[in-house]
Amino acid sequence: MSGMPTEGEVQAWLRLVARLDEWAVSAVASGLVEIHVTLPDREGEVVLHLSPRDWSGLAGTIWGSDDRAFEQVRDALAAQPDDLGHLVHRTYALHPSATPELPEDPEQAWIREQLRQHPEGFGTWFAYGRDGTMEFPFPEPPPREAADERTDRTQDPDPGDS
Repeated sequence: MSGMPTEGEVQAWLRLVARLDEWAVSAVASGLVEIHVTLPDREGEVVLHLSPRDWSGLAGTIWGSDDRAFEQVRDALAAQPDDLGHLVHRTYALHPSATPELPEDPEQAWIREQLRQHPEGFGTWFAYGRDGTMEFPFPEPPPREAADERTDRTQDPDPGDS
């Protein structure tokens, strides 16, 4: 998601900050992107990089509730290694880091490079028969008529036909 967070997302995120402040020694929001958390038994703070939109995704989409999502954030903060001062959100997960940004995912880098080298696309489409043999190797999907013909021939008969 992009763009500005909704008022509801901001209010839910501010409730997260307040809950973290109750649980930790302190939690202070910095803009709508960072929460500076001071934990007991730890020198220095951990900077939680989690926007209102990120929190909305964690609480709603991934964990289904603010309570379950808060437990995950709290547990991630409690497990944070002492030598890493940042906890960074990426794709519905929190990752310990020495810096505010995570290094690029190697798989994403590979995909980006493939797309740069092959702007027309890359890869091959395959269809397999019921016996596991390859039926169609195509640089693009087979024409709809050919796919329909193959599908019709290989479908199980209607159980009512017996």
